[in-house]
Amino acid sequence: MTQEMCIVLTPEQRRSLEALEEALASEGLVTLRGGRGSGKTTVLKYLRASVGGLLVSLRDVFDETGGEPVEETFLQTMEKSLAGHDIVIVDDLHVVTEMVDYPLLLDASLTALLGEASVLRKKMVFATEGQAPWPIRRRAYDWLIDPLETGEVLETAE
Repeated sequence: MTQEMCIVLTPEQRRSLEALEEALASEGLVTLRGGRGSGKTTVLKYLRASVGGLLVSLRDVFDETGGEPVEETFLQTMEKSLAGHDIVIVDDLHVVTEMVDYPLLLDASLTALLGEASVLRKKMVFATEGQAPWPIRRRAYDWLIDPLETGEVLETAE
């Protein structure tokens, strides 16, 4: 176990990790939602250790690149990640959704990206503070991490 993984999960974080692991076993697209400081990043690190794949922090990507133009930087990062990994775990999706000038352009890019991932049988997990963009929301198994509650599974998109 790495030093990073010595963090003990709270009961809610443990439930969230188990829900994501179970969802990934049968679904190709999963979202983890929760407020700032709810432990999303920690859960994703544990998930990565459990199922493999690549963990991408969009906050780090945009801090390093400056991220302009937003949609292009996001799409290039996702395409590169999917090319080399069967599972891509994406943290801080809200960083992108808060920066885009044209949400419909992001939706179009996501629709194409998710379609390609599905055809290639790639799996993706997105963590965000708010609602995911519509192309993700309508397809994804959704889990809300709530430190004040026992955890609640939200509806799976059809």
